[in-house]
Amino acid sequence: MTEHEQAKQWRERRGLSKARLAELTGYSYESIHHFEKGLTPPRTWRSRTAAKVKQRVIDPYVWHRYKTCCAGVEARLGGTEFNW
Repeated sequence: MTEHEQAKQWRERRGLSKARLAELTGYSYESIHHFEKGLTPPRTWRSRTAAKVKQRVIDPYVWHRYKTCCAGVEARLGGTEFNW
């Protein structure tokens, strides 16, 4: 199972919508949607002839940050609240 499939499965097991996970992590709904597709959000730019769209695979560093946020959500839902 791929990383993005695991991310989606985790969210669904916890009963979280993409919107709720966005509230809890600070990521946008769109970012979570793209994480679960395994791609970065598309970037568009204009050429002389037409708009082009480019999507890339998510970097391991970015996955690490997202997973750390989800781990914080997991702890919070389990009753452990982080406090400085």
